[in-house]
Amino acid sequence: MAVAVSTSGGGPAVKATPSLRMFLSIGMAMVGAMMFGLDQGNFGNVATFKSFRMEWCLDRYGNATTCYLDEKAIDKNKAWVDGPVLWGATLITIGAAVGALILAPWIAKKKRPPPLHCCGRWHHLSWLPHGFILVLSN
Repeated sequence: MAVAVSTSGGGPAVKATPSLRMFLSIGMAMVGAMMFGLDQGNFGNVATFKSFRMEWCLDRYGNATTCYLDEKAIDKNKAWVDGPVLWGATLITIGAAVGALILAPWIAKKKRPPPLHCCGRWHHLSWLPHGFILVLSN
């Protein structure tokens, strides 16, 4: 299957065909998206754990009742909900965007690892998935 890309005059200028590199790049992008979703889910779940709230909320943002004993009081604990819970979830998204848009292109351009460098580095996938996407699409 080929896709024709037309110019302003309407005639085809480029005939694009799917390739292995394209499928690998799309696959890596999907792995990065999956890992981002898992990060968001993990933070959302951990924020509700009693042990997490006892460690981080108690004596900083409230007392035993407003931090972990009474679910209704926790929801009304504005200092806790609008502080670390809100900013923690927001900073995950900001960190992922900065890593993908600034750090990964710089690493791919300046450090220039070999195109298949990622194949032996699957265990490093969790710390920089977007860098591998750029490496595969060189």
